[in-house]
Amino acid sequence: MRVVGPVREAARLNPYAVAARYPGLDEPVTPREYTEALDLARTVVLWVESILGGTGPKQQERLRADGGSSTRDRQSGGNDV
Repeated sequence: MRVVGPVREAARLNPYAVAARYPGLDEPVTPREYTEALDLARTVVLWVESILGGTGPKQQERLRADGGSSTRDRQSGGNDV
């Protein structure tokens, strides 16, 4: 299975797992870090769904239903993640 570049970057999410498990060890997450992590997580979810065959509009809308679109969505017109 070929892993695309942005999905390989998912390793950058690991520190957030540690911070969630052991709160108070690191500085609070900034709004920019939050947005970047959320964008990366969405990219990974969409990649997995594309492999499993579930990347239709309903699945993409579900990812964006958290109250707003990501920075990347606003910059690209919402057509790619």
